[in-house]
Amino acid sequence: MENENNLRHVYNFTDTFNMSPKFNEKISKSEYKNEDSRSRLAMAVKILPNIYLGDNRASQSKTFFEKAEVTGVLNMTPNISNAFSEFDNIEYLRIPVYDSHGKRDVNKMYQYFPIVTEFMYKVTVMENRNMLVHCALGRQRSCAAIAAYLIKFYNMTPVDAMEFILKRKPDAFHWGESANFAKSLNRWYYKLNPTERKVPM
Repeated sequence: MENENNLRHVYNFTDTFNMSPKFNEKISKSEYKNEDSRSRLAMAVKILPNIYLGDNRASQSKTFFEKAEVTGVLNMTPNISNAFSEFDNIEYLRIPVYDSHGKRDVNKMYQYFPIVTEFMYKVTVMENRNMLVHCALGRQRSCAAIAAYLIKFYNMTPVDAMEFILKRKPDAFHWGESANFAKSLNRWYYKLNPTERKVPM
């Protein structure tokens, strides 16, 4: 099991999972509009040693769960099913937030960050298990959850955390063009770092 000092180390490797033999193929934003190209995006990417960031396909894929040895799931949606909840060895936490810029969802996301980050720490560090963090497309809610984790345990700023994720999953935050929960992440950062000088949000 890793201690807290090791946890703060930034790892530089990525594993991808996709049922398509072309999963390594680079896909541009414009090409993503094509359904065939969309299906070639990796369903899950390894962001940290025990943490995979994925979409709805990964959350429903028994093959992925077995290959990645996932036993913890952070479901960042109110409506995607916990497909393998009947298995005793798979632990789920659902965070019922909608993917929107709306004030209600932005505030809810911020309020959930403490339980989100502690669950991720418990599963991946204290228990040394692999987990999947997912939403529908793996671009906004799940990315925000991992960014919150990086801010808390890796001492990153919101910008650093988002860039860290983008380097490993280029379609995160809608190809880096928008972060629906940027305000949530900024509030979270300043809550954890109250002496930092605030910038306008």
